[in-house]
Formats: sequence, C-alpha cells, structure tokens
Amino acid sequence: MKAATSFVGIFIILSGFLGNINPLSGQITIHLDNPSFEDTPRAGTPYTPAIKGWDDCGHFQFPAETPPDIHGEKSNAWSVALKPYDGETYLGLVVRYNGSYESVSQKLGKPMKKDSCYSFSAFMARSEAYKSATRRSNYALVSFISPAVLRIWGGNEACEQKELIGQSHPVENSGWKHYRFVLRPKENHTYITIEAYYANLTPVAYNGHILIDNLSPIVEIECK
Repeated sequence: MKAATSFVGIFIILSGFLGNINPLSGQITIHLDNPSFEDTPRAGTPYTPAIKGWDDCGHFQFPAETPPDIHGEKSNAWSVALKPYDGETYLGLVVRYNGSYESVSQKLGKPMKKDSCYSFSAFMARSEAYKSATRRSNYALVSFISPAVLRIWGGNEACEQKELIGQSHPVENSGWKHYRFVLRPKENHTYITIEAYYANLTPVAYNGHILIDNLSPIVEIECK
C-alpha cells in the first residue's frame, strides 16, 4: 500500500465557498464523457464490461479484485438503495482491508495545463448500508460503510497517478452533497483519474466506500 501523499498544491473547497472564483475570458471548458455514470446497474464482477466512457484502473493495479459497481434506484447491489442525484445510475467505489481500492480514468477532450486553475465538482454520498464479500470473511457479506475520500489524479495515460491534484474530506453524508474543488496542476495532463482512498493521512486499510454522481465539466478559472 502506498505511503501518505503530500498535500502541497492540493485545493479542497466544499459547497458554498466558491463565490469569489472568477471564470476567465475565453476560458477552457473540458467536458467529461458520461459524467453521471449512466450504464446498466450492476455489481462489479470479473465478467462485467467497463463502465461507459471510463477505464477500470483496478484491472491493472489489483487484477485479483472486482471492478467498481454501477448503482441505480432499483438495483439494490450490496444493499445500496440511494436514489441517483442525476440520471438513472451512479458510481460506487470501495476501499478494502487488504490495501486495494477502486478508481476509474478517462482521456480528457482538452489537456489541463500546468500552473492553470480549474473548477471541478462532484455529488458524493455514503450509503448507510453497503455489504460485500471478502476473501478474509470466506466470502461472507461484511460491512463497507466506513467513510472514504475522493482523490483526483492527473496523468498522460489511462490510470496514471502522475500528480495528485485534488482530494476531498472523508465523505460521511448519507444524502447527496455537492463537493467542489479547485485544481491547480503543476504539470500538463491529458487524463484524469478519480479514486476512492483511505481517510487517514497515514492510511490504515479498512473496508469503506464512496458514491459519486454528476461530475461537472472542468472549467478554467482565474488563479488566486
């Protein structure tokens, strides 16, 4: 498992604190493909296809583990019953007791440029019930309700963790909450990766999750 990552250059801004951020004249807007994770609701298994528009990073990082889940109001996968914030489905990412965690990645339509600033947001929640099987439990269902954080990486190929450009606080809210970020990359990036990770600065592996819906475009703003 990786050591804790430095927080230098990472900007975390929650809903209600973006009133003084100004868009640039002729600003760059980067639209993500399938930002609300619209797909067939399913629990991730070794046989399920990749999520539309997204690469499964766990396929490369943790090939023995299953891929992320797509949840819908009526799917009830792993006892998750939260209604989508936008559209019909949303993404579930887990962290596990064995140091593995889930993430997805996609190529950007336009690159993020070094020393520029961008606004970005996501609606996130934590389900009050989330049960899944693990090898340690001999595949009996165990709880995954501990809060996790969202980490945002920039890179130049799918799933590359070249630069950590954003991180949320632990997602503890059981209803959807708007989490906003200011991203200020120190290098150029053509890919973005979003990842569930452990809540402590010095991670101790545990079972947990985050639910994610309605990612915003990445919009260039004035740096403060």
